[in-house]
Amino acid sequence: MNLTAAFFSILIKLAEAYEEMNERVYDLTSKALSFENTHIGNEELASLAAALAVNQEVEQLDLSRNYITELSPLRDVLAKNKTLKKLFLYYNFHLWSIAPLVEGLIRAGTASRLEVLDLSRCGLGEFEVHLLGHMLAKNCSLQVLDLRMNDHITSLEPLHEGLKNSNLARLGLPRDVWYSDTECARLQDLRPGLTIC
Repeated sequence: MNLTAAFFSILIKLAEAYEEMNERVYDLTSKALSFENTHIGNEELASLAAALAVNQEVEQLDLSRNYITELSPLRDVLAKNKTLKKLFLYYNFHLWSIAPLVEGLIRAGTASRLEVLDLSRCGLGEFEVHLLGHMLAKNCSLQVLDLRMNDHITSLEPLHEGLKNSNLARLGLPRDVWYSDTECARLQDLRPGLTIC
């Protein structure tokens, strides 16, 4: 196969993958949608959010390993959706801010059904921990929060206040925090029964 034929073969495969992704975006009949590693960016996320705004069936959404930098389209989805239980954003390390995500969960309050939030390897730091602590204090549905592989997080102290009032059962910690026995003990004192991984 010559170079031109190989190039066109790749283009055809990309076009087919994009068409399949668009079909999945607008045909939300499944309760679990996975867009992991499908090269979704901000434009595709906006389209997906528009579709999810009218769909109250989806319980699990996997957006891991993509090129998402802006989570604003998810703000209203999280504020209004009453069925979404699991959201995976693993390895979207170009995120500008998780503030829209946190704002949506705070606005949802007790109406939120989100139980699992995977923010591992998203390039989060101390500011994001402050936002998450504020959200935990106001959103009682979250049971699993994964912050593993966010090496800019060196302390979880901003989570302490929110952790007291939360229903969090499992917390994935960044490596630097995980190795701190003092921090782990403090977290388990604040939330007895909390599993730390």
